[in-house]
Amino acid sequence: MRMHNLHGTEKVKEEEESSDEESDDDEDDEDKKPQMELAMMPHYGGINRVRVTRRGEQSLAAVWSEKGQVEIFDLQPQLEAVHSAAAMATFVKQQKEATALFSFSGHMTEGFAVDWSPTVPGRLVSGDCKKNIHVWEPREGGTSWQIDQRPFSSHTKSVEDLQWSPTEATVFASCSVDQSIRIWDIRSPPNSMLSANEAHSSDINVISWNRSEPFILSGGDDGLLKVWDLRQFKTGRPVANFKQHSAPITSVEWSPCGLERVCRLGSG
Repeated sequence: MRMHNLHGTEKVKEEEESSDEESDDDEDDEDKKPQMELAMMPHYGGINRVRVTRRGEQSLAAVWSEKGQVEIFDLQPQLEAVHSAAAMATFVKQQKEATALFSFSGHMTEGFAVDWSPTVPGRLVSGDCKKNIHVWEPREGGTSWQIDQRPFSSHTKSVEDLQWSPTEATVFASCSVDQSIRIWDIRSPPNSMLSANEAHSSDINVISWNRSEPFILSGGDDGLLKVWDLRQFKTGRPVANFKQHSAPITSVEWSPCGLERVCRLGSG
């Protein structure tokens, strides 16, 4: 979707304005109304999570669905449609169930964890509810991926979130219902990693990797927000621990504005 013609709140007009002036203002208000262009992508089956990225000219969406598949879609037709009335008309006429560029059913069950690499265009990692994690390597051509059938499987319960390192191309982090956070390097054997066991007292739902400092945020069902310094990760102890919520934390994110220790979070 694309939103445009957005304006700040204006002062209420004074009651003494003439009816003609009010009429003119109404016309002006019509021109100033916020607009939203929406291009749908029909999908069979419930969607658990979506992550998007750019790879060259492609705008790719990785979709985890209840079908037990991770599918890759090219969103370029939708993006073109919301920027052009002619393209939108053509898009609506041709609209049908979306066809994936690529799909992977090797997880054998559904999942929620998926993340695109910020350093290697097209590289993906996905994790499922049976504890398995697979790394996807893009092939030339932009329409297929090579997926190692040997999963990273040292978690003992569902993998809830995954995050690639913003600086190290081969390193990613995972968190799980088994209450642990793990740091993996895809150059190492599949079950070789650093682990903070009992990182939370219950399910860990989300993690966020800081873009400029070696910190990871984590949020869990225990309502705790924790900050982990990767230079001290082997100790298994966070460098900060915040109890501001009384319900499970379901979303965490470092501020994109350069304030390394500022975060946003949500509680379910």
